[in-house]
Amino acid sequence: MANAHYSGSGVVVHINHDLSLNMMDVISDAWPHSVNFDQLVFNTRAPEYDKEDKQHQQDVLDALTMLFRSGIDGLHFSQEQGRYNSSSSTSAQLLPCVAALLRDNVPAHTAIGVFNLWHDKITFTFTQQEQDYLRLLLCQKSDLPLEADCYEFMERLRIAGVLWGSVPAWQHYFQQLLQACSSKSERYLGALIMYCSETSVGGYISPDSEKVKKSHHSKRVADAMPVDKTVQQQIRDLININDYAAARSKAKALVEEIPSNMYCWYLLGQTNLKTGAYDEGLAAFMKTLSMHATSWSVYLDAAYAFWYSYRHYYAGRLVRKILLCDRRNAGAWNMLSTLYKDSNEMAQAEFCVRKAEQYAPEEPNILN
Repeated sequence: MANAHYSGSGVVVHINHDLSLNMMDVISDAWPHSVNFDQLVFNTRAPEYDKEDKQHQQDVLDALTMLFRSGIDGLHFSQEQGRYNSSSSTSAQLLPCVAALLRDNVPAHTAIGVFNLWHDKITFTFTQQEQDYLRLLLCQKSDLPLEADCYEFMERLRIAGVLWGSVPAWQHYFQQLLQACSSKSERYLGALIMYCSETSVGGYISPDSEKVKKSHHSKRVADAMPVDKTVQQQIRDLININDYAAARSKAKALVEEIPSNMYCWYLLGQTNLKTGAYDEGLAAFMKTLSMHATSWSVYLDAAYAFWYSYRHYYAGRLVRKILLCDRRNAGAWNMLSTLYKDSNEMAQAEFCVRKAEQYAPEEPNILN
C-alpha cells in the first residue's frame, strides 16, 4: 500500500506523515462534499487516545497548515461549506453545467475540457461504453447497472468533482459502489460511514433532518425475517467438522431463495469469513450494507476480513471508525487489541482489551 492519493486531475500526491495521510483519507471519503474543521478533528481521532483531544486539535491545525503550504493539487479551502454540500439531488448526478455540455453527443475518444465547482479544469475522453453510461446518467430515470466497469467510470467522475448529490444520494451511491466493486471495499467503507452517520459523530446527517425518517432500505430490514436458528446451527455444525464447501453451499442457497433478506446475506458473509473465503465474504457483507448501512457488526466482520487477508491498515482504519461512532463496541475494542498485539505494542493491546472487558465482561471471545 502506497502512502499517496490521486487528485482530481490525476496527479499523484505522496504523503509521509501519518496524521496528514489520515486527514487526506477523510477528505477523500467526503469528496466532493467539503469537511469542516470539527469533522476533520473528529474523524482523525484515535479512540484509544481520547484524553489527548486538545493536543490533537492543534496537531490537525499544524498538519493542515503543512498540507496547504505544500501546494497540493486539488486541496481547496473555503470559509463556508462547499457548493457541493448544498445539492438537493436525490441521486448522484453530473453538475448542471457539465451535463449541458455532455448532452451535445461528444464523439468517443474526443478530449473535452470541463470545470468543477472548485474551478479545477478537468479533461476527459470517453470510450463508447462510457458514453452509454453517460446517457443513462443524463436520463436520471433509473439506477446505473451494478457493474464494476460502470462504477469505476463513476468514480472517475466523482474524483474529478463533476458529480454532486444530497447526503442520501451519496449514501445510496456508495452502497451501490460497494456492491459493484466489493474487491476494493476497503477504499469506500469510510465514505459510507460518513454519509450515514450523524453530525455528532463526524458525519453529515442532522439529527432533526428529514433523513432521520425511515428509508426504503430501513423498511426492507424491518420486513426481513432472521434466519431460522436451526439452519444457523446446521451451518455451524458443518464448519465444526471442516465441511466448508457444504456450509457455504447451504448459506448460498438461502440468499438464492430469499435474495432480498439482509440476514441471509449476512449469514453467507459470516460463513465465508469463517471458512477462509474472504473476498466472497466481503462481497456478501457489502450486499448486506446495501440494505442496512449502519450495522456495526457487519463493518466489524469486514474489518476481520481485511485482517485475515493481511490488509491490516484498512482493518485498523475501519475498526477505529466503528469506535468513533460506537465507543461501547466491545468487539471493535477487541479487534483493535489484536491489531496492536500483532505489531507487538503490548501496552496499547492491553488497554484496548481492558476496554473490551469493560463493555462486555461476560463475553467469552474477548482475549485474555
